[in-house]
Amino acid sequence: MSPLDTLLERLRAHRLPYEPDRRDHHLWRAVCPACRFAGYSLLIRETRGAPKLTCTTTGCSEDEIRAALAVDSLQSRVADLEAQLADALAVAEGARVVAAQALRVAEGAIRGAARESVPTLRAVA
Repeated sequence: MSPLDTLLERLRAHRLPYEPDRRDHHLWRAVCPACRFAGYSLLIRETRGAPKLTCTTTGCSEDEIRAALAVDSLQSRVADLEAQLADALAVAEGARVVAAQALRVAEGAIRGAARESVPTLRAVA
Protein backbone atom coordinates (compact mmCIF):
# COMPACT_ATOMS: atom_id res chain seq x y z
CA MET A 1 0.00 0.00 0.00
CA SER A 2 1.38 3.43 -0.93
CA PRO A 3 1.89 6.13 1.72
CA LEU A 4 -1.01 8.08 0.18
CA ASP A 5 -3.31 5.04 0.34
CA THR A 6 -2.34 4.52 4.00
CA LEU A 7 -3.10 8.16 4.75
CA LEU A 8 -6.48 7.99 3.02
CA GLU A 9 -7.26 4.78 4.90
CA ARG A 10 -6.58 6.59 8.21
CA LEU A 11 -8.94 9.39 7.13
CA ARG A 12 -11.61 6.77 6.40
CA ALA A 13 -11.00 5.14 9.81
CA HIS A 14 -11.63 8.53 11.44
CA ARG A 15 -14.73 9.01 9.26
CA LEU A 16 -13.28 12.15 7.74
CA PRO A 17 -14.38 12.95 4.19
CA TYR A 18 -11.85 13.62 1.44
CA GLU A 19 -11.84 14.13 -2.31
CA PRO A 20 -9.35 14.52 -5.15
CA ASP A 21 -8.69 18.03 -6.41
CA ARG A 22 -10.43 18.62 -9.74
CA ARG A 23 -7.53 20.51 -11.32
CA ASP A 24 -4.42 18.89 -9.82
CA HIS A 25 -4.30 15.08 -9.89
CA HIS A 26 -1.49 15.06 -7.27
CA LEU A 27 -3.60 16.94 -4.71
CA TRP A 28 -6.35 15.75 -2.35
CA ARG A 29 -8.57 17.78 -0.02
CA ALA A 30 -9.94 16.53 3.31
CA VAL A 31 -11.32 17.58 6.67
CA CYS A 32 -8.33 18.18 8.92
CA PRO A 33 -8.11 15.49 11.64
CA ALA A 34 -6.31 17.86 14.02
CA CYS A 35 -8.82 20.73 14.13
CA ARG A 36 -11.80 19.06 12.37
CA PHE A 37 -12.70 22.40 10.84
CA ALA A 38 -15.95 21.99 8.89
CA GLY A 39 -14.71 22.06 5.31
CA TYR A 40 -11.97 20.63 3.20
CA SER A 41 -9.17 22.62 4.84
CA LEU A 42 -6.50 19.90 4.68
CA LEU A 43 -4.45 19.74 1.49
CA ILE A 44 -2.64 16.47 0.82
CA ARG A 45 0.10 16.76 -1.80
CA GLU A 46 1.20 13.42 -3.25
CA THR A 47 4.99 13.24 -3.34
CA ARG A 48 7.57 10.48 -3.92
CA GLY A 49 7.88 9.97 -0.16
CA ALA A 50 5.31 10.62 2.49
CA PRO A 51 2.42 12.85 1.42
CA LYS A 52 2.83 16.54 2.36
CA LEU A 53 0.02 17.75 4.67
CA THR A 54 -1.06 21.39 4.94
CA CYS A 55 -4.02 22.76 6.90
CA THR A 56 -5.01 25.96 5.14
CA THR A 57 -7.67 27.26 7.53
CA THR A 58 -6.41 26.99 11.10
CA GLY A 59 -2.72 26.39 10.44
CA CYS A 60 -2.37 22.99 12.11
CA SER A 61 1.19 21.73 11.78
CA GLU A 62 1.99 18.60 9.84
CA ASP A 63 3.08 16.96 13.13
CA GLU A 64 -0.31 17.78 14.72
CA ILE A 65 -2.13 16.35 11.71
CA ARG A 66 -0.09 13.14 11.70
CA ALA A 67 -0.51 12.77 15.48
CA ALA A 68 -4.30 13.13 15.13
CA LEU A 69 -4.32 10.46 12.43
CA ALA A 70 -2.21 8.17 14.62
CA VAL A 71 -4.77 8.26 17.45
CA ASP A 72 -7.04 5.25 17.51
CA SER A 73 -10.20 6.09 15.58
CA LEU A 74 -12.37 4.80 18.45
CA GLN A 75 -10.70 7.21 20.88
CA SER A 76 -11.19 9.97 18.37
CA ARG A 77 -14.88 9.11 17.96
CA VAL A 78 -15.40 9.03 21.75
CA ALA A 79 -13.77 12.47 22.05
CA ASP A 80 -16.06 13.81 19.30
CA LEU A 81 -19.15 12.36 21.01
CA GLU A 82 -18.12 13.84 24.35
CA ALA A 83 -17.80 17.27 22.72
CA GLN A 84 -21.22 16.86 21.09
CA LEU A 85 -22.69 15.82 24.46
CA ALA A 86 -21.23 18.91 26.15
CA ASP A 87 -22.77 21.10 23.42
CA ALA A 88 -26.14 19.35 23.77
CA LEU A 89 -26.10 19.78 27.55
CA ALA A 90 -25.37 23.50 27.16
CA VAL A 91 -28.32 23.84 24.76
CA ALA A 92 -30.57 21.88 27.13
CA GLU A 93 -29.56 24.11 30.06
CA GLY A 94 -30.36 27.19 27.98
CA ALA A 95 -33.76 25.73 27.10
CA ARG A 96 -34.40 25.00 30.79
CA VAL A 97 -33.69 28.62 31.71
CA VAL A 98 -35.99 29.92 28.96
CA ALA A 99 -38.77 27.51 30.00
CA ALA A 100 -38.48 28.60 33.64
CA GLN A 101 -38.75 32.25 32.60
CA ALA A 102 -41.80 31.50 30.42
CA LEU A 103 -43.43 29.68 33.33
CA ARG A 104 -42.90 32.67 35.63
CA VAL A 105 -44.40 35.02 33.03
CA ALA A 106 -47.41 32.72 32.53
CA GLU A 107 -47.97 32.43 36.28
CA GLY A 108 -47.88 36.23 36.59
CA ALA A 109 -50.38 36.61 33.75
CA ILE A 110 -52.71 34.07 35.37
CA ARG A 111 -52.53 35.85 38.73
CA GLY A 112 -53.23 39.18 37.05
CA ALA A 113 -56.21 37.79 35.15
CA ALA A 114 -57.56 36.18 38.31
CA ARG A 115 -57.37 39.51 40.20
CA GLU A 116 -59.25 41.28 37.42
CA SER A 117 -62.05 38.71 37.32
CA VAL A 118 -62.75 38.62 41.07
CA PRO A 119 -65.77 40.88 41.80
CA THR A 120 -65.20 43.48 44.44
CA LEU A 121 -67.58 43.43 47.36
CA ARG A 122 -69.32 46.67 48.19
CA ALA A 123 -70.21 47.48 51.68
CA VAL A 124 -73.94 47.44 52.15
CA ALA A 125 -75.04 50.59 53.96
